[in-house]
Amino acid sequence: MTKISKNAESNNLVKPLLQAVFLVPYIPYYLRIFEPIYNEKYTLVGIIENELYCKETEIDDCFSFEIDENTFPILRPLSDFYDINAPAFIDTNFDIPTQLVLVDLCSKKQHYSSVRYSDMQEFLREHIDVFNLIEQDLAVSIHDVV
Repeated sequence: MTKISKNAESNNLVKPLLQAVFLVPYIPYYLRIFEPIYNEKYTLVGIIENELYCKETEIDDCFSFEIDENTFPILRPLSDFYDINAPAFIDTNFDIPTQLVLVDLCSKKQHYSSVRYSDMQEFLREHIDVFNLIEQDLAVSIHDVV
């Protein structure tokens, strides 16, 4: 296979689409959604099937749009929590055992499916990317969106 055909083949690979199943757990915590085409940020307030229900501000009415390749949740990268002494922990009120779980998630020593429910709720409340969506280009880092 030639170099050109390898490149053509890699360009034909389909990027995975963001699935509602990864957004639903964040709904109670006012997750922000970024639409780069319009350079807009919205607050997620609900999901029905593949439609996101959002608001621009707290007083606005809801509007909806379908999840597509230009829909990105704004999340805190898991990589920010690489160590128990990482600066990102300053902004949280996590106890030491919860911090250790997050460090293990970051280092891939633990999978999110084995995290205690109470810890997972804390991570979701802080909009931490527990599902590695940023790594898959399905979300944007809070550090990259102003």
